[in-house]
Amino acid sequence: SLYYDNSLKFTTSSDGITVTGTVNADALDMGDDERVKLGTSDDLQVYHDGSNSYLKAVSAGTGDLYLFADGKTIYLRPKSGEDGVKILPDAQVELYFNGSKKLETVTGGVYVYGDLGFGIGGSGNLFGGDNRKLLLGSGNDLQLYHDGANSYIQHGGTGDLYIDTLNNSADMYIRSKDNLH
Repeated sequence: SLYYDNSLKFTTSSDGITVTGTVNADALDMGDDERVKLGTSDDLQVYHDGSNSYLKAVSAGTGDLYLFADGKTIYLRPKSGEDGVKILPDAQVELYFNGSKKLETVTGGVYVYGDLGFGIGGSGNLFGGDNRKLLLGSGNDLQLYHDGANSYIQHGGTGDLYIDTLNNSADMYIRSKDNLH
């Protein structure tokens, strides 16, 4: 046991050592699978298993895992200099793929940069509630929506409205519920 000013600061035992107070060190060198454990139930663990590195909130522990940056941006980077996820101080989130921003949360919703696919690799639909419109064109010239009772394709008057087939030899039909043409 070691004391400082009549206070116990360092004790050895068959399990290891116990330090009371603050530990200041230039480095902490640990081997694979050796863990820094925090919390009375070892709730948070930091370690490297020989292949991967972990910051792990143990499921048997208490509470959730929070990352705070005190007004700073949080970055999750899969490799040096390339963002994977960027969380900005005002709760804006950006997702990146191969160094390019693909999704960004904004005050009014979400911006998607690139194609938006759905139902790929399985079933899926794109849903919108009543009176939620699909707006196309810089002046929202084409609008598609359902108002709860009726469905609409509205044209805003800029240019003409064309409904074309991509294959000139294909027929085009407008069908009623009973499949009449």
